[in-house]
Amino acid sequence: MSPMFERMEAGTVWRHRKTGHLYVIVGWCQLEETWRPGILYRRLNNRDAVQVRGPIARDAQEFIDGRFEPVDVEGAGIDTEGTPHAG
Repeated sequence: MSPMFERMEAGTVWRHRKTGHLYVIVGWCQLEETWRPGILYRRLNNRDAVQVRGPIARDAQEFIDGRFEPVDVEGAGIDTEGTPHAG
């Protein structure tokens, strides 16, 4: 198992490398189609209509294949709702 899996806990924030969007992990799940472990996550500070409601599910292995990187919430100035701090 990848050491990155240990960092994938509910409440941790991740940045999508291509788009720069921030996401928070909601929890783990099992994908119905493949029965593989999956990650439930939602976009933070979503001001557009791309994700209307509910979390996104993605294969856990895809999540750590280089598409996402963990974010130091305190160092990035992000509160628990994913809104950047002023200042």
